[in-house]
This record gives sequence, structure tokens and C-alpha cells, in this order.
Amino acid sequence: MHKTILLWVFTLTLSGCGLKPSFTVSTTAPATEATISTQAAAPAATQTPAIVETQPLTAALAGDISYTPGDGLPPGLLYTLGAGNGLWIVDANGKPQLLNDQYQPLLSPDGTQILYNIAYEGDIWLADLATGSKRNLTNSPDRIESGYRWWPGNPGVIIFQYQPGNEGGMSPGYLAMMRTDGSGYQVLDDQTGLMGSAAPSPDGTAIAYDRGGEPMLYDLDQGIQPLLFSEYGLTPGKTVNPAWSPDGQMLAWIVLSGYQTSESVNGVAVLNLATHQGIMLHPQPIAGGGTLPEATWSPDGKWLALVSFAEAGRAAPVIWMLSSDGVQEIPLSNGVAPVWSPDSRFIVFSQTPAGASSYLGDRVFLAEVGMWQPIQLSLEAGAKVVGWVRTWK
Repeated sequence: MHKTILLWVFTLTLSGCGLKPSFTVSTTAPATEATISTQAAAPAATQTPAIVETQPLTAALAGDISYTPGDGLPPGLLYTLGAGNGLWIVDANGKPQLLNDQYQPLLSPDGTQILYNIAYEGDIWLADLATGSKRNLTNSPDRIESGYRWWPGNPGVIIFQYQPGNEGGMSPGYLAMMRTDGSGYQVLDDQTGLMGSAAPSPDGTAIAYDRGGEPMLYDLDQGIQPLLFSEYGLTPGKTVNPAWSPDGQMLAWIVLSGYQTSESVNGVAVLNLATHQGIMLHPQPIAGGGTLPEATWSPDGKWLALVSFAEAGRAAPVIWMLSSDGVQEIPLSNGVAPVWSPDSRFIVFSQTPAGASSYLGDRVFLAEVGMWQPIQLSLEAGAKVVGWVRTWK
């Protein structure tokens, strides 16, 4: 029996019982477009995609590779096409190589495995790039699993959102986790679904998520723990889409005050978990009561890249560069989907050109930190960068 999924498009990302895991895990205004400088039917659940040879991946991950803007495509870029179709990597020679031809693929931190969907079946699949093996991890006709993420702090564990298959539509997902060997499937909080995404901590001890817009932590030892913004000197509204700083000392949350009203104001709350101090970055009125995706930390922890949708007076989403200490706010460009280079020197993003009918015409741009002058990369139309592997000199 196949799962039936009714898809809706709306402004929020959908991705207590104190259940514990049954297994042990290790412990100044922007331009309307970027300034351009151009460089030279769904398959059945039992079907599996062919996996390409792994040598291109090995070559792209081998050694440290320096990059200078204008030198073609940066080695190590990972990108998909359209709505998340396929996964390509730019190899050491600057040539794209196909790694996976399925939907919403996600490369593991060590570059050896890929999580993916087969069309819209609602299961999580795993491909091993060394052996070429593929298998359905969840294989649950009565459930929908989505929003999956690797947990670098707990190798071999993924988190995701679980949704009963009979709810469908706009029903929220519930926080869950499992091992990549298919064992230890656990729904961690089945009381209220998430309004946004969940984020596993870098040290492997906790997961930040929202319970219907209320900030929470799931501690692997203590279970569900409310996160009280009042203890950080902040007053939250609806709070979604957490993002851990690379050192695990801070948590950034998207805060929605006056949610879904004409008085809606969105911003980024940055909580210092060590000092219990908080600051609010970039509070802005949002036309129509929309929401924001999570802020994206630079690997050195100095910057947050924020895509701000529906700001009053702006017709297109704007990428803001926010210093994590709250001192600087720099409008980079119109665009979406920012991704940092592993050494924090560069940021790439997608932008829909003026007059384009959809994201299928998106172009990818790169900007150097401190210079903030985007140049267009020679990726095909509709490409969206989803990662950048290795540390560059």
C-alpha cells in the first residue's frame, strides 16, 4: 500500500510525551538584483535509483583546494535542480558530477551516504556511495517522514518529522529520530507538531525544535525541556526554525511577534546558552504576517545569513548578513538559499531574474565576505546550492 500525500503551499515550513530513545547515542538598501559579473509519474516504493561511480566524489573531497573568484566553479559545491531533484557535486577540476538522481537528496557529513525521497512516497531512503546499495529506511505505509537531517554530533543517527499518513495535508510533523541501520525509530514528542524545522546540537546531546511555536529542547538524557526566553531577557512570540552556532554555545531562532496579523514583526533571537543573555537581530515588519526560514551560521560563528521574506516595502526576498554580536546588518542582495563555504570566506545563493516565471530560471551567485559583491556562477538555470564540502585554504 502506497502512502497518499496531499501537498499544500503556504508560508510556514512544516517539516508532550517525554519519550526517551531506546538506544544509546554518542555523546545601504539592497539592489533589486545582484550586480552580475558572469563567469566564463512517481515510481513505486520498491524501485531504487542507480548510483553513479564514487570516484568524482573522492576526487572532490581529497585534500585542501584553494579557490579564487573567477576561477570557474568552486570545487565541492553541492547542488540540486528545480524543486530538489538530483544531487551534483563540483569535482576538483570544476566539473559537475551526478551523485544521486532522486528527490531531496542530502549528503552525509563524511561524504559516504545520501538520504533521499523517491518522488513523493513519504519514506526516507539511504544510498551508500561506496557499495552502491540502496534501501528504504522507514518503509512505513501508514506514516509520512520528511524534513530529515544528518546529526554530525551523533554519526549514524538522523532526525526527521513524522506525520500519520491518515492526517495528510497541512497537518504538522512530530519530532522523531532513528539510526541509519534502520533501528531505533522513536517519536520524541507526539503532543504538538512543529511549525518549523528542528536542529540537532553539534555536541550530540540535544535537539532544538518548536512545539506549536514554543521553543523546546529535547535532551537525550532528560527528555523534553522548555526553553524560556524570559531567562534570556527576551519576550518571544511564535518561535520557529532554530539554528545552532558551530560551537554549540548559541541558538538562533526566528521569532514572530503578532503572528499572522497586520502588526506582524519578525526577527532573529540569538540566545547565548552559557551566559543566558539574548539579543534580537533585524526585527522587521512583515507584510501579510509571513515567516522566515532559519538563519544560517557561518562556520566561524561570526555571521548569520538571513533570508527575509515580505518585508514591508520590498517585493522580493532579501538576504541580510547579520553579525552574531548584533553590531552589523548588511543587505547583500535579493535572493534565497544562502550557503557558506567551509572556511567562511564566501557565500553562495540563488536569485530569480527579473521577468522569470518561476524558480526554474534561478541563477546562482557568489560573494566574498567583506567585499559583498555578488558574481554569477556558470551553473545551469534552476540550480540551487545545498552544501559546500571540505575546508578551503
